[in-house]
Amino acid sequence: MMYPINQQRTRVLIIAGGGGFGIIPAYFVSGLGVSSLVGLISACGGTSVGSDLLSAFSAGLNPVKVYDKFIEVLPEIFKQSFWPTIRGAKYNSSVLKKFLEELQMPEKFGNLKIPIVIPVLDFKNNKFKVYDNIIKDEDCDLESYVPSLQSSSAPTYFVPYLGCIDGGIVENIPIMTTLSAINDKMGIAFKDMNVLVVGTGFKNYPPRDMKKVAKWYVWQWLKPMLNELTEANEKASIFWAGRLGLNYFNFFNPVELEKDWEMDRPQDYIKKLPDRCDRFVDDFRKTFQEFLSA
Repeated sequence: MMYPINQQRTRVLIIAGGGGFGIIPAYFVSGLGVSSLVGLISACGGTSVGSDLLSAFSAGLNPVKVYDKFIEVLPEIFKQSFWPTIRGAKYNSSVLKKFLEELQMPEKFGNLKIPIVIPVLDFKNNKFKVYDNIIKDEDCDLESYVPSLQSSSAPTYFVPYLGCIDGGIVENIPIMTTLSAINDKMGIAFKDMNVLVVGTGFKNYPPRDMKKVAKWYVWQWLKPMLNELTEANEKASIFWAGRLGLNYFNFFNPVELEKDWEMDRPQDYIKKLPDRCDRFVDDFRKTFQEFLSA
């Protein structure tokens, strides 16, 4: 499929984190009818599963093959343990590592064909770190899967990889990090950027009953707080993106998730999500065309 491209603009694709809900952006991109994103997008950025998918796309891999492989390996990535985990991580990151290796990406991070930005939290040294292959430094000598595997190492789900954990804790939709890197290292003005963000679904919660919230015990805050922190940093990213003066910006996130679906329980939704995505494929193609040509 041919898409018109405005060569005067820098076209930046960003994919959010979301574990198994990465089915959503993987499905949409696979439905574009293109054999590769190389030459279509100018740069990209993602965290967690977004960084996994974008690393594969940046290698020039066929989006359909990436989606098929992701669907195939997803139940193994989040394979439920017979015994509940009290200490350590819930899942074995070696399965995720094998998935990234088997995508047959280039050996080195610096050899990816599209400029890519991947933020992580350097847990060992207590600092925020941003990987990119824009400027050829020591990070480019890393094996190509390392930055995305670190960014996929969400606490409690996977152990920190080489001392780093999921950058989504800070910025689950890494708009500011990605665009700042492109502005700084590629010298591109924000006004010359077209930016498309693809989300990993949403849950439509009713307003909270503040009388009940006021009576929660400390432990009742744990799960809601983790969810709220992720949603809050996503909302902040979208808020600031709207104030950068970008030439084009769109946050494409139309798929509603069931409230009882958890990102690490693909058995609940792996057969349902593709059908739910399918009704929005034509919308995504139109949005992608607007993104490229604006």
